[in-house]
Amino acid sequence: MYTGLLIGFLFAFLMKRSRLCFAGSLRDIYMKKKYDGIKFIFIIFSLQGLCYFTFLTFGIIPKNEEVQTFSLFATILGSFLFGLGAVFANGCSVSMLIKAGDSRLNGLVALLSFLITVFSAKSGLLSIIVKKAKTVGRISDNYSNECFNYFIYLYLILAIVAVYIVVKEIRKPNKLSSIEFPSEFTGIRHILFEKIYNKYVVVLILGILAGFSFYLSHIAGREGSWGITTPLYTWANFILTGENKLNWASFFVLGIILGGFVVGQLSNEWRLKVGDAKSVLYQVIGGFLLAFGAVMAEGCIVGFAMTGLAMFSLQALIGVISIVLGIWFGAYMLYKRK
Repeated sequence: MYTGLLIGFLFAFLMKRSRLCFAGSLRDIYMKKKYDGIKFIFIIFSLQGLCYFTFLTFGIIPKNEEVQTFSLFATILGSFLFGLGAVFANGCSVSMLIKAGDSRLNGLVALLSFLITVFSAKSGLLSIIVKKAKTVGRISDNYSNECFNYFIYLYLILAIVAVYIVVKEIRKPNKLSSIEFPSEFTGIRHILFEKIYNKYVVVLILGILAGFSFYLSHIAGREGSWGITTPLYTWANFILTGENKLNWASFFVLGIILGGFVVGQLSNEWRLKVGDAKSVLYQVIGGFLLAFGAVMAEGCIVGFAMTGLAMFSLQALIGVISIVLGIWFGAYMLYKRK
């Protein structure tokens, strides 16, 4: 379980020190015509997928032989709502956890809204709507089982391309590198808690960590890698009912919050930040849409764009496309429509 805490901590640490936001980078495809977001996701799921199918091929983790199906309707609608919520919350569920850890009121409000909604969508009144939606248009998602023997070679090729992209990007001249900013810290503290890391190097590391997490989660008694929504539900369920279903991923999300707190403290960024009434309202709406959409779709940016694509899931591919469309629609409504 404690490896989940450590991996979550490292995830938050790398996200904060690189100023990386997946929802923001996907939004910038529409807003600024910058395509880094696609590259980030490709790099992570390619490396994670290579790890996953390597572990399966050599019997390090078990293969899931169950017939997998999903609701096309619920996946598209839920993912779209999740993407829309990411715009209202100014970040996805990962950013929400990091903001909550480093004391930003907006992040805490979004997290509270998310926890209440995810509990209701899985066990309360909203669960009726979710269950009904999931019965509509169910289709198969068993392609990874049907073509299993070929995927290790496919992801090997994708991983080579991903590494090539990283090397190419980090060799580009950085216009900001010649600008000297005053440093508050020196030595190790400057390197760990003040220096801004290259985003492409960070996503390379994240892909490897996410891939290795399949093994760490397995030895802790849980199959899978990174996830946010269901692990947060285990905490909400534990707090509200006392039922203990905490697992490796539960400690993973706790590690993200802890990482946001520690890095915020040691980088002197931890301070109570209170937004205006409008921004707080947006966080409530964003937290609701993030949670409701993720439960309905059975995934989020982390669950679909990283873990799901790494496992060659059709549902994940459809979910990612729908999330991106939701983010772009939200960006149009909130920023470009005027």
